[in-house]
Amino acid sequence: ERTANLTISSDDPKNPSTKISVSGVGKSAGMTLSATSLDMGGVDVGSTSTKTFTLSNTGNKALTVTSIASGNTEFTVQPSSGTVAAGSTLTVTVTFSPTSRGDKTTTITVKGDDPANGTANVTVTGTGRAPEMKVSSTTLSFGDVDVKQTSQKTFTISNTGNKALTVNGIQAGGMFTVTPTTASVAFGGSQTVT
Repeated sequence: ERTANLTISSDDPKNPSTKISVSGVGKSAGMTLSATSLDMGGVDVGSTSTKTFTLSNTGNKALTVTSIASGNTEFTVQPSSGTVAAGSTLTVTVTFSPTSRGDKTTTITVKGDDPANGTANVTVTGTGRAPEMKVSSTTLSFGDVDVKQTSQKTFTISNTGNKALTVNGIQAGGMFTVTPTTASVAFGGSQTVT
């Protein structure tokens, strides 16, 4: 609240000076965020993870949030706008849905009618996790092998991704056999197949 006195001076001989007290309350919204960054961690491609942050109105007037938006479609936000009463909060949910492997980032931009802080940002990071299978050879030549004799060749299955690779089945046809027929390969690891 602000107060002041107005003084009116005149040439009125009975009342040459008059004072008037004036007062008023300045009203404005005040926008603050509970976080400036969020780490969504590692999330499997095709899955989702959510985290939240809080938008607070520290002012004495309702805050109109005109936009809450992400700069990357792999990160979505809810709600996308809203009104926050004075002294109240709004919870914003960020959902990370990676579509490919690797490190991801975005900036969540919040815009409101706070005259001192009309725009605020939250930096969000996450990692899309997926295996990536590499095979050391796509052909194996056994050459000539005598009847009733055996010959062995090997190849390697490597996982160059950032999540464990599950090999559900390795099959051979005809007179060929293979070992192992299934495998789990850690990221950065490999499995030899005979």
